[in-house]
Amino acid sequence: MQIHHFGFAVKNIEEAHETFRKTLGLRGTCEVIYDPVQRVRVAFLELGSGLFLELIEPAGAESPVHGFLAKGGGLYHACFLTPDLDAEVARLVNCGFTVVCPPTAATGFGNRRIAFLFDPQVRLIELLEN
Repeated sequence: MQIHHFGFAVKNIEEAHETFRKTLGLRGTCEVIYDPVQRVRVAFLELGSGLFLELIEPAGAESPVHGFLAKGGGLYHACFLTPDLDAEVARLVNCGFTVVCPPTAATGFGNRRIAFLFDPQVRLIELLEN
């Protein structure tokens, strides 16, 4: 699998975007996308070579990111590209991962499907169908 992005849970996308842009010189506009399924607002910064940093802001207390952010936020997940999302989810479940969010269309990726899985050692990962 190829890494696509790292997701950071932040309290405020605009402020975090400015911090990453100024301190690390990252490129990208602060185009915010609302994802009603995940109940988050997201924006992407380009790291280079097709790798991105995703800023994730909860869109209310019911957002899955809200609890993580209450503990301090920061690095939330790594996202990997896969050509066969269903097969990769099944393989990881076979390896002991737990499905947190089953395959679903994602607004932030032009309705390409994503899935979130958790493992106590690896923590949270996202799979993005390419």
